[in-house]
Amino acid sequence: MIYTITFNPALDYIVRLDHLKTGTINRTIQEYVLGGGKGINISIVLNNLGMDTTALGFIAGFTGEEIVTQLKKFGVKEDFIRLREGLTRINVKVKAS
Repeated sequence: MIYTITFNPALDYIVRLDHLKTGTINRTIQEYVLGGGKGINISIVLNNLGMDTTALGFIAGFTGEEIVTQLKKFGVKEDFIRLREGLTRINVKVKAS
């Protein structure tokens, strides 16, 4: 069993645009949400390589629970400490041509 620790996990909210134009409304052509953080990413890769791994760290709120949901879909075990208050951070990434 390999344990990974992510002290600062995050949800990456990624939106794709045809073109980014300032001063106007920009419509997305694609968007998705990925849970991550260095330890979480490593646990996913180790699991894909067939190794038994458990992700550890601190999560809070609905954003933390989304990370847990995604890890379960990947088949990664988790044993996060769930905080009573706050939210796990969200990174917003805009990708445009």
